[in-house]
Amino acid sequence: MPTMSIYSHALPLLATVSMITIVILSLYGSLSNAAEKFCHEEGLSMDVILKIAAYTGSGGVVVMWLKGFGFFSLTFSVLSMPFLYMSVTQNEDDETPVNMLKLNNGCVRVGLILFLLVFAGFIADGIYVLSSMPGDCLYGKYGENTSAVIMWIVFVFSIVFVMLFGFLISPFRANDK
Repeated sequence: MPTMSIYSHALPLLATVSMITIVILSLYGSLSNAAEKFCHEEGLSMDVILKIAAYTGSGGVVVMWLKGFGFFSLTFSVLSMPFLYMSVTQNEDDETPVNMLKLNNGCVRVGLILFLLVFAGFIADGIYVLSSMPGDCLYGKYGENTSAVIMWIVFVFSIVFVMLFGFLISPFRANDK
């Protein structure tokens, strides 16, 4: 009877938890009532309004980035569930091909690498958005700052996810048996 260690399940499970956290936080940060109030307060002077106009409310770049990133991550999560399921349930001693979702499959590997490149592009874009955002929006001076804080948390989980998923599709892991 083949036995699998808990460590062979750890990477796919941690990657799944990280991706689910990214999806939930991104969609909450972009679709909640806090997103409409992000960096938006009544009675601000015109020079302050012009300074923060691109970031204000549900149409601002922070909330739009969270929305795009959340829906992209959700789509990938749904499409990758069979892959993650197969990597967890596949026995190491089993020599029979399970199906086309095998980890060594070139098409699956290319698709996952392309996803990681798009994911990294989202992260680079988000870094630009956060670095150009006025600090007063981040610190809550002009209203709600929940979306900006969620964006920082999503970055941390995204970096963890990319590292974990990179280890999953690593060619060294595929050749080790």
